[in-house]
Amino acid sequence: MQGTVQQQYLKAMGVHSYVPRFQLPGALASEQGNFIPASAAVDVPPRQEQQANEVPAGGVARVDKQASAAARAALDIDVSSAAAPARKAEPSKITDAPAAESSAPRFGATLVDTAIGLMFLTDTSEADLSAAEKRLLANIAKAVGRQFAEESTPAFQASTFSWPMPNAGPLVKGRMAQGKAEARDAFTGFLLSHAERWRGSRLVVMGEALEAYIAADHLDRDGLKVIYHSDVRALMNRAQEKAQLWQKLCASFL
Repeated sequence: MQGTVQQQYLKAMGVHSYVPRFQLPGALASEQGNFIPASAAVDVPPRQEQQANEVPAGGVARVDKQASAAARAALDIDVSSAAAPARKAEPSKITDAPAAESSAPRFGATLVDTAIGLMFLTDTSEADLSAAEKRLLANIAKAVGRQFAEESTPAFQASTFSWPMPNAGPLVKGRMAQGKAEARDAFTGFLLSHAERWRGSRLVVMGEALEAYIAADHLDRDGLKVIYHSDVRALMNRAQEKAQLWQKLCASFL
C-alpha cells in the first residue's frame, strides 16, 4: 500500500501514526518513504479541520471522525452484498458439556474424621448421612478410642466429594476429561490430602460402590490402612455387620 493511501486510511479511522525522530541504538536505519503530509493527503474542509484540532475544556482532544471522501469510500463496505468470511468451526461451549457429563461416572462421598487416626468413608450418592448414622459412626469411634487410643478424645468433622466436579462451569466440563480414570485419580488425591491434614492412619470404606475409585496401593504407600466393609445402612440394620467391623478394626491395630 502506498504511503499516501495508507495515511488516508489511518486518518479516516482516527489512528495517529508515530515514527521515531532519532535512530534507536542497534536498530537498522529507517527507509525513506514516499510520504506527503497528512494535511495534504487528506482533503478536510477548513471548518472540520478546526473542529478536529479543538480541545474541549476537559483537556481531551476529540478524535477526528471526518475524513476525505476517498478514504471514507474505501472504508465503506456493503455488508448486505459482501460474502461473510468463513469461520473456523469451534466446539460448542454449552452443548458439548452434557455429552461429556453423560459418559462420566457419577458418585458422591462423605469422609468423616474422628481425630484419633480413624476415618470413615461413606457413599452419599443418593442421600446424605442421617442423624442416626452419624451417631453410629461416632459410637464406633468412641469404642475404638477407649480400646486403642485412651489418650485421645474423639472429635468429628466431615468433607464431601462429588464427581463430576459440581463447581466447574460448562466450558471447563466440556474440555476436561471426566472418565473413570480421572475420577479415580481425583478421588484418591482427595483422600490422601485429607488423611495428611487430619493425620488419619486408618480408613474404613463403607460400601462397594466407592472401591472402584480408590487407588488402594497409593494409600498403602502413604501409610493409610484401608478397611473395606458393608455400607453404613447395612451396618445400621444388622448386628452381625457391627461385630464383623469391630473384628476388622481390632485386627488393624495388631
